[in-house]
Amino acid sequence: MRSLSEEVEAILRDRLANQEVLEGLKALCCGRDDHFATFDEIEAIEFAGSPPAAAVLKEMRRHRG
Repeated sequence: MRSLSEEVEAILRDRLANQEVLEGLKALCCGRDDHFATFDEIEAIEFAGSPPAAAVLKEMRRHRG
């Protein structure tokens, strides 16, 4: 039960932080919010032909090493 409570608390903190960032952006733009996307509205997409993340990391490590 304690770990569930900690997870809920973390989610709420993230949600409130996101709201504070959005409110700060609105304040900078004189209250206009018609052009801001919220974090919940953003969807990750994959581009055709893009390599998987594991392959990119492997290549980066090869060059580093």
